[in-house]
Parts: sequence; structure tokens; C-alpha cells
Amino acid sequence: MSRRKQSVRLYLDVDTYRQLLVQAANTQDVKTPSDYAAQLLAEGLNHRAGEEALRQKAGESAANE
Repeated sequence: MSRRKQSVRLYLDVDTYRQLLVQAANTQDVKTPSDYAAQLLAEGLNHRAGEEALRQKAGESAANE
């Protein structure tokens, strides 16, 4: 059985892509636009996980009242 590499494609318009290039060029830890996209995705996932934790905590405190 072979394993296929899973990938995510990000489709951007020209203006958004240009902005990403400029931001990536101004950020030292980001080397390419795909690195920047990966960084944005990671930040978004972390933000979402934080929101989930807050919702769960709010649900637990409401259940305890």
C-alpha cells in the first residue's frame, strides 16, 4: 500500500498574493509565501483551539451554576 502526500492548496487573487509576498519579505522567520501560508494556518488553528477551550470552559461553568 502506498502513502500519498497530503497537501493543501491555497488559491489567492493577485493582490492578496502580492500582499503575502511583501509581508513574507518583511518577516524574518518566513522564507517563502508557502511558509507564510503555513504560519497563518497554524495561527488560525491555535486561535480556533483557544476559542473551543473558552467555549468548553464557559459550558462547564454554566453547568456548575
